[in-house]
Amino acid sequence: MIGRCASMANLMDLYVEGRLSPSSMKKAAAHIKDCSRCRKLYEEQRPLKGPALGAPAGLKARLKAAAASPRSEPLSAGRPGIPAAAIRSLAAALLCAAVLMLVNWFGPGETTQAPPSTVPMVRLVP
Repeated sequence: MIGRCASMANLMDLYVEGRLSPSSMKKAAAHIKDCSRCRKLYEEQRPLKGPALGAPAGLKARLKAAAASPRSEPLSAGRPGIPAAAIRSLAAALLCAAVLMLVNWFGPGETTQAPPSTVPMVRLVP
């Protein structure tokens, strides 16, 4: 039985999660029923790895039906959130800011005028 217990210890995670083949599940269940050592290991691991909460009855069928049915209204209809007009206004403001930044960045460049300190002063005499 020691060799079988070692094998069962390696498969215990899969057994607790129900991921063994049906025939392996039956063999493991029979061994756990007969072996106190493996039964203790199973009882320790079951609360940690087994399904803690089951899904409500019929959830899978309701989800499939909801996914298959055509929606007559958009997903966002009736949900609180940012109004579409506010989103359009924000987009327009961001676009304007981007255009102004580009104009400033790639603007006319350096001017050909001399700096004010080198321009000769002309004095008008009355």
